[in-house]
Amino acid sequence: MRTPESIQRALDECGVPYEIVAGKKHQKIFIGGKLIGIFARNARKSDTAGKGGLAVATAIRRAARAFNPSAPSPDQPQPEQQSA
Repeated sequence: MRTPESIQRALDECGVPYEIVAGKKHQKIFIGGKLIGIFARNARKSDTAGKGGLAVATAIRRAARAFNPSAPSPDQPQPEQQSA
């Protein structure tokens, strides 16, 4: 079972346990037992799986933030610490 690179990268970066379940035509991604997204098994664009794959990658990052709200988001800049 091959996962598009953008989705696999998002899963690796999220740092939470996940599961990919293979269906007849689609693969389902679960994070914390909750269905996060699905994508076609025969995704033609192997790196992104098209716009749908990019949407799934975004949903993975969103679910990971909800799963662990104290974790910093990779999209947001880190606040600078000022020394006294």
